[in-house]
Amino acid sequence: MRRMAYAFTTSLMCFLCSTLSAASWWYNADVDFGAGYRIDNFDLSIAGENDTPNVLAEIKWKDLKTAQTNVRLKIVSCDNLYWRTSGDFGCILYGENRYSVYAADNRTLEISRAYHTANGYWVYDGCTGIGYCFRTPHQQFEIAPLVGFSMHGQHLLMADGDQKISIFPEDIGPVRNFRNRYKTLWQGGFAGVDLAFNYRCWHFYAQGEWHWAAYHAKGRWERQRVFRERYVDKAQGHGQVYTYGINYTNNTDWQWSIGVVGNYQLWHTRPGRHVVKSFVRAADIHHIQHHQDSNQRNHHHETDKKEIQQLNQQVAHQDTFVDTLPINFSNKLNPITWYSYSLSITLDTYF
Repeated sequence: MRRMAYAFTTSLMCFLCSTLSAASWWYNADVDFGAGYRIDNFDLSIAGENDTPNVLAEIKWKDLKTAQTNVRLKIVSCDNLYWRTSGDFGCILYGENRYSVYAADNRTLEISRAYHTANGYWVYDGCTGIGYCFRTPHQQFEIAPLVGFSMHGQHLLMADGDQKISIFPEDIGPVRNFRNRYKTLWQGGFAGVDLAFNYRCWHFYAQGEWHWAAYHAKGRWERQRVFRERYVDKAQGHGQVYTYGINYTNNTDWQWSIGVVGNYQLWHTRPGRHVVKSFVRAADIHHIQHHQDSNQRNHHHETDKKEIQQLNQQVAHQDTFVDTLPINFSNKLNPITWYSYSLSITLDTYF
């Protein structure tokens, strides 16, 4: 799927270059450059073994405040063929993150809760589509149904924070030397419609899109070099993207205008799979086992002690994680929700 996306993007760039090299082909073209402010919210959770509990762990990124730039290009040919492409990139300035673990269904019996910082990474979107433009005789109103392809991603972070709830009292307090990186990719096709209305010096436009997306994410969890965990999430999803904008120019002969554009997008996935591969450092196994059930620990004490001694000998004089101790398992990935809204100031030119 990713190779297809790259091939599709490359083809579109070639198409753009060939279009720009033949100016007589198009009827008109508009380019918007913008900068603004964006807020994202992202919620994911996994179920326990055999779907018990139905929400075992949940991570929420809330109010991720982002400074972003964006660009939009629209071309209409002499034959009313319509092509529109857009993209944006933003750096996360500030945000909140909450990580909770539950021992019973429906988010009850919370046994762990921690709050973390979430600033420092980025988000991006890219979208391109082609269709046919219908216009009124004096070009006062335009409507263009279109289909296309889009890619959307978030590079999210959980860093040091504060543990509020824990079944181990000694863990409550500041959380240090902790990092969880989570990189997502939503990609797939969409169908949509673009509308535009011109009145004197004002230009109003709106876009609506319905997306079908394959969701793929990779995560990396680190805590005080006691353990590392790498995991992959996969699911199928869908999304809705709406854009509204207005441009103003005080001279019909002037080829520049200033405007404001707002964007809202809402995405969901169906249940998917959460696949984990953990690596535990042998020298820290005894520390981890300290948190296991006391009866189980006492029953296996002698066997575990011998295994730990053997593993410590294998990794003597090493400061790496032991690949001979993989812990592989798969859980149900509950439906993911992501929504975002933004507002930008734009500078538009047409030719």
